[in-house]
Amino acid sequence: MVLETISGKRSICFDQENHNLTLIGHTWTLLKEGRPFELIDAHLSDTHDYLQQVLHCIHIGLLCVQQHPMDRPDMSSVVFMLSNESEMPQPKPPGYFMKIVTKKRLCLRQARLNVNKHDDRNYTWGSIR
Repeated sequence: MVLETISGKRSICFDQENHNLTLIGHTWTLLKEGRPFELIDAHLSDTHDYLQQVLHCIHIGLLCVQQHPMDRPDMSSVVFMLSNESEMPQPKPPGYFMKIVTKKRLCLRQARLNVNKHDDRNYTWGSIR
């Protein structure tokens, strides 16, 4: 949820063109490439005074989605990390990195795109029934 807030994108609907990554995978890639600021939503990027705090939250967000539960911090540790600038462990690659797109989901997504792109009719509640 922290990564959704920072990026302004919903994890379940995240779609990065030409990449088959989840929001978590995209965040991990940006962090490893030294470009974590690219994750930050444009509405938050004006707050230069808070960029270090935002990076701190990205780090915590990645710690919370580690593949092995033993590597994830418990809630009291998360609260402590959020309220302090203390040293944190480095996150390992997250557990849910790649997006699995089934043929059915791909077809449904394409159908929605085609309907939205080519359908300029106006609908009312009465005409839908």
